[in-house]
Amino acid sequence: MGCFVSCDHSLGLREDVISNSSCIEKERQALLSFKADLVDINNNLYNWGSQRDCCDWVDVNCNYITGHVIGLDLSTSSNGMTGKISPSLQGLHHLEYLGLRGIDFQFNPIPTFLGSLVNLNGLDISSVDLFLINLQISPT
Repeated sequence: MGCFVSCDHSLGLREDVISNSSCIEKERQALLSFKADLVDINNNLYNWGSQRDCCDWVDVNCNYITGHVIGLDLSTSSNGMTGKISPSLQGLHHLEYLGLRGIDFQFNPIPTFLGSLVNLNGLDISSVDLFLINLQISPT
């Protein structure tokens, strides 16, 4: 099954494009590990894992040609989510946008590994309960 993409133009994706590219298995596993570190009491991420292609999962955006995960925007699904930011996100090497607005991270620190996501050009951590530390971003 292909990947139907309808998302923000800033991620470099075209709307309403069907591709034969499905998500990369290592990135699928990274997303499942990320989800495992969250408590999702409202089951907002209901189809994560139930569908094989992670490009079809709620709040996941993929490059329609390569199948790489380039966007993860949990901002609209954040109601009732708590947990921590999993180091498994390091496996999303092509990630360009990470939206975590509104998730209760229970004052865990912002992980320094976020600075190693060299393709990340958008990060929304507004209205989250995080312990802020100095985040070093790698130069491009």
